[in-house]
Amino acid sequence: MAKEQERAARKAREAQIEAAVDRLESQRPVLEEQRAQAAQEAYIRQQQALMNLPQQMSAAGIANSGLAESSLVGLDTSYGNQVNEITRAYQNALNDLNTNIAQVRANGDTSLADLEADYLKQVQNISLQQAQAAENERLLQQEYAAKLAAAGASYKPKLSLAQAQSLLDGGVDSDEARQAYQYYTGVAYSPKLSSEAQKFYDAMENRLQTNPANAYFAQDQILNEVAYAIQSQVDAGRITEQDARLLAQKYGIDIM
Repeated sequence: MAKEQERAARKAREAQIEAAVDRLESQRPVLEEQRAQAAQEAYIRQQQALMNLPQQMSAAGIANSGLAESSLVGLDTSYGNQVNEITRAYQNALNDLNTNIAQVRANGDTSLADLEADYLKQVQNISLQQAQAAENERLLQQEYAAKLAAAGASYKPKLSLAQAQSLLDGGVDSDEARQAYQYYTGVAYSPKLSSEAQKFYDAMENRLQTNPANAYFAQDQILNEVAYAIQSQVDAGRITEQDARLLAQKYGIDIM
């Protein structure tokens, strides 16, 4: 009798685990659909920008200049960066999903199946961020074209592209460096995380999304821990202060 009860309990538990795994597995096609949708939206934004660019350049009186060509290159670069970000968010979400499935099978923690919405948020958020970034870039392009028109398109930066990018990537955020970068690339400079800071961010995201204990802590407490972790990375010399500012912006917190 006891063995039968034990066998029945084990089968029930196995059924719960398989049901949890099935719920998690059902998110794969949804993630892929959202990745494809985000990539399509980025492509549409690029095509719309390409259609609007000739009119903007003509209005600025630089339709046949090298600046118009660099603007085309800049749009391609911007589109490529957007696709890379979408792909990275998708891969991170997929890795988190695979990790939770493995944990459910290994530990029988069926509560992890309730975190499925977090995977979707990663791809959804990156799509919204890219849309906002594209709109900001469009406004900056218009402003830049107006400045060129007022100056008779005679502006020539003192810095080379390599010098401007080196300064900006190094945290020297000057108008001269930004103007030179935009002159050569046709797009506004958008600072990026260093490789070490990106590793920290990916690890932190994974920790926040896969640790069930976070459900029991207030959001302010979690963000305070994130801020402390970022500051610790700066103090240890692993990331720069610019990295710290970018990370803080991602989490909507203030540091230093």
